[in-house]
Amino acid sequence: LYNNPMDDFDQPIESYIKNKTKLDKKFQELMIKSITASESDFDSVYDGLAQEYMTIGGDEVTEERKIVYKKCSEADTLPKDNPLINY
Repeated sequence: LYNNPMDDFDQPIESYIKNKTKLDKKFQELMIKSITASESDFDSVYDGLAQEYMTIGGDEVTEERKIVYKKCSEADTLPKDNPLINY
């Protein structure tokens, strides 16, 4: 199962909570269409859907995560069991 790194911070990512339904739906679409795309179409399919994801709220989530990551890092409260987070 997919472990959502948004769930690993002590502080909630408000922009993700606000946009969760549409971001999750777009992420699922991105994964399915990228996996099923032909090799020649993969880059355009992935890039297009990734851009859509960022436009519908992904950019806002990324910026907020940077702020939360910095706060958690300074307070030494980063989640220790998530391999997706660099220490």
